Amino acid sequence: MVFFKNLFSKKKENKPSNTNVHHRDLMRMICWMEIPVKDIKRAINFYKNVFKSEFEYQVFNDVGYAFFKSIDGSFKGTLIETNQPINGNGILLFIKVEGFVTTALKNVPLFGGEILEDKKMITNKVDDQTSIIANNFIDGGLGYVAKIKDSEGNTMVLYSNS
Repeated sequence: MVFFKNLFSKKKENKPSNTNVHHRDLMRMICWMEIPVKDIKRAINFYKNVFKSEFEYQVFNDVGYAFFKSIDGSFKGTLIETNQPINGNGILLFIKVEGFVTTALKNVPLFGGEILEDKKMITNKVDDQTSIIANNFIDGGLGYVAKIKDSEGNTMVLYSNS
């Protein structure tokens, strides 16, 4: 119990400053999540009632999205309608790799991971010949994504604005 008391204590301890300029805080880099759902109306009902969440529903590329609204009006994730099987591990984290996306992608296979989808710009398909580039809900800017699998088989998305 001492661990939790110390961990959540408001009292700050004097710790040596981190002088490693290559260290990045992974929790601060997580910028988005997608939760796949079979029935988006049922899922919205579940999240509204269990977590008291609010949503904005939109359709992109013929796929239904219910964006989680935060108290400040921004969006941090979405329920996403899918026809694919959901095997209990379907939450998709987006990790912001601004400024080092090329290096991160190069390192994925070197350390036992796999690139599932190469880096591409987020667009909205209007019809078979037309796609539009729009600001996204992640941070309101233009965005690029690359889907990867980590060394343990977990799928995630690397995200950047360039």
